[in-house]
Amino acid sequence: MYDLLIHNARIVDGTGSPAFIGHIGVDQQRITAISADHLGEDAHHVMDADGMVIAPGFVDAHTHDDLVVLRSAIVPAKVQQGITTLVIGNCGFSIAPTIPAHADAIKTYSASVLGRDEQAWDWPTMGAFLDTLRTRPLGQNVCALMGHTALRVAVMGFEQRAATAQEISTQQALIAEAMQAGAVGLSLGLMYIPGLYTPTTEITSLAHVVGQYDGVVAVHMRGEGDTLLNSLDEMITMAQQAEVAVHISHLKVIGRKNWGTIQRALDRIVDARSRGLDITVDVYPYTAGSTTITQLFPPWVQEGGVSRMLERL
Repeated sequence: MYDLLIHNARIVDGTGSPAFIGHIGVDQQRITAISADHLGEDAHHVMDADGMVIAPGFVDAHTHDDLVVLRSAIVPAKVQQGITTLVIGNCGFSIAPTIPAHADAIKTYSASVLGRDEQAWDWPTMGAFLDTLRTRPLGQNVCALMGHTALRVAVMGFEQRAATAQEISTQQALIAEAMQAGAVGLSLGLMYIPGLYTPTTEITSLAHVVGQYDGVVAVHMRGEGDTLLNSLDEMITMAQQAEVAVHISHLKVIGRKNWGTIQRALDRIVDARSRGLDITVDVYPYTAGSTTITQLFPPWVQEGGVSRMLERL
């Protein structure tokens, strides 16, 4: 006897196969039968799902729910949309690693993306943060990316320069620790400080470590307007040289004069994939962008973080 039988649902099984009308049996909170044939009525509860679709839980590949999942066991806005897996730490913003010397600065800088938080940020490694997360009664699966912004600030603050060889080595070690602890990859926010201070060679050296652990580098590219194609070429070069999977976050083109460029970007991605590179993209589900007001200011205004920026203003 099943605990629950669902009849006449349009089933999308997640394999890419066409949807089909079928029946699902659930026992002890697990799906134990999926069939196009009727499974009978022998169940404690029977549901007629005629006209409705049943699918596996969705993955929200781009969130800034890092603080939300610490505060709440369940994120209702996500669960109500059928989202059962959240990817956190996107666009270079994560809450680990943090060290006391830069904790207040990174909290202030990240607040416009992650929200404000009164607790102490004391996760010197991604492993320490994931250990904290594992103590929470999570209502959804969580996959964590290490944010390059947090990583670089922990090692060298908001300084406007390339990293030294020792600083790169320290960042690489922190990435390796993160991947071993269960992180799924690294995220880059190259349009934001200090990501925009980081040369291609430097991010490639970090991405190479991610590739060694079969992780992914998710990236908010340097430019999404006039420099979209150059920014995309940088990511394709990084994918090839670092031998790493690259995921382009919220692919778009900004500015009326650049309309039409998106097709050229898609053609380059198709070409790169035909050459064996693992490059994927996601897009906004709306015709708008979303970022911080700091993007209206030139990089030199933002050097040193929010407090220095406010002094200059």
